[in-house]
Amino acid sequence: MARPETHLDLSEADRRGDEVVRWSNYSVMGFPGVAEHVVAATKAAQRAGLIVGKDGIFEPLSAEKLESNLLRAQERWDALKEKYAVAIDFPGESGDVWEINNWARENGLPLVKKP
Repeated sequence: MARPETHLDLSEADRRGDEVVRWSNYSVMGFPGVAEHVVAATKAAQRAGLIVGKDGIFEPLSAEKLESNLLRAQERWDALKEKYAVAIDFPGESGDVWEINNWARENGLPLVKKP
């Protein structure tokens, strides 16, 4: 995953606001007739300008909050890049190797060897 440059690069969770309604696919499928109500609710939510995700309906974020989330994601990416650079040369001094290796995997880089 490259460094996030626009709000479209953010995770789904970072692009949406407060939860309006949440569901589980298992609970929706488990009860006859519920699925058709969920479909109706999602269509109404979309018409109202709400965000429909795979796990619920959410309020949209303000432009300011989207920008804040983008800056936070960029800072996190930059910090992990720096930690990775240290960890490659000095694995014992890098902190959380698991988090650094997740970042490395997402960016197609060699993993850090655990000390």
